[in-house]
Amino acid sequence: MQFAVLARDDAVSPVVGVVLLVAVVVLLSSTVGTVALGLTEGLSSSPPRAVLAFEFEERGGSKDQGLDDGAAVESGRGGDLTITHAGGDVLPGNDLRLRDDDGGDLAFPGGPVGLFGDPPYPVSAGDSVEVPVNSDDTVRVVWVGEEGETAVVGSWRGPDSG
Repeated sequence: MQFAVLARDDAVSPVVGVVLLVAVVVLLSSTVGTVALGLTEGLSSSPPRAVLAFEFEERGGSKDQGLDDGAAVESGRGGDLTITHAGGDVLPGNDLRLRDDDGGDLAFPGGPVGLFGDPPYPVSAGDSVEVPVNSDDTVRVVWVGEEGETAVVGSWRGPDSG
């Protein structure tokens, strides 16, 4: 008695092909669906990366000339802080704020919106703004995104800050 071994693997190749085809279709349809529904919009809201240069110039022994966050400015020597965009990403001027140690927006001539111009223009390398500060102030330039997320773009500590 002879046994004939029937070794047929003709069906393996079509099955693998169908499985791969289904996988590709599912992958493509999920990608197209994600883009079509706008689910990728929030993913691209990353903070800009830039280098800011800070230069403090003292005005002379006068006090009460610095930034005011609602309380009286009582210490430090007054001066001007020049903030210059030294390189990196272009910054959206209307998304920039000046903040103090406590995270509060600082008041200065022109207000927090439009820090680098009115209307707020894109801030690119070479652009600068001058704001009054005290030598004991700490100033942060903060980017505020559309969803309320924040990132510190640059910071400065006055020579007399603790």
